[in-house]
Amino acid sequence: MPTPKPNRWHPCLLPDDYLRKLKQDIGEVEAKVEAETRYEPDPDAPPSSDDDPSDSMLPTSGRNPQRQKGTLMMNRFVLLSFLLAAAGCGPKGPAQTVENYFPLAVGNQWIYTTEGDTAAETLSIAESFLNASNVRVYKRVSDGPGAVYFAYTGGKVIALSNPNDTAGPIILSEPFEVGATWTWKGAAFRITDTEAGVATPAGNFSVCLKVTDPDTFDSYYAPGVGLVKVVDPDGDEVMRLSEYDVK
Repeated sequence: MPTPKPNRWHPCLLPDDYLRKLKQDIGEVEAKVEAETRYEPDPDAPPSSDDDPSDSMLPTSGRNPQRQKGTLMMNRFVLLSFLLAAAGCGPKGPAQTVENYFPLAVGNQWIYTTEGDTAAETLSIAESFLNASNVRVYKRVSDGPGAVYFAYTGGKVIALSNPNDTAGPIILSEPFEVGATWTWKGAAFRITDTEAGVATPAGNFSVCLKVTDPDTFDSYYAPGVGLVKVVDPDGDEVMRLSEYDVK
């Protein structure tokens, strides 16, 4: 089956020299219309029936100024349409992945606090290694005893109590679209926003991913940073990011 030919007039396919030539042509038309649509009194024109002197005002070229101006406006509209559409055809930023929203590079560190509480909790990625199933596992430690292990798999990040586990709670899952869901042991998690703005002591973050869990807690993840805030069903902050160092 032959490959369909692309639309040559799609603005993404227009060469730069074509757009430059289009702008040049419109510039020339604009200058020409400006020159040809100047109104000057015609001394030989008879007075109008209502003695309105404006009726004897004609363009010096004798051409229809309204038609020329209409042509100019149409050309401007065509150019603007092409330029606006072409502006959106440039390279797009990379789509966010689970690695962007939940970065696990060794050395990454996050410090969280709760509003009204002076205590802070520090989480950091201590090491990464291949487990018995040859899956890359990341060990996260905190101020207290014990550790949690994480792994990226199939567009998901999962939490493991043991580094050699093969399954665990799904923390995040692609695709990152409003309405997308995933389940763990019958409990559903839902993405309810992909452009949430979040203010924390560590800074203000835009385009955050908002995930609502089965207990209706809302967790916010900022691209390139990770978890920045958790809010309980009453709207109170359970934890918020105070400092971070992400590689």
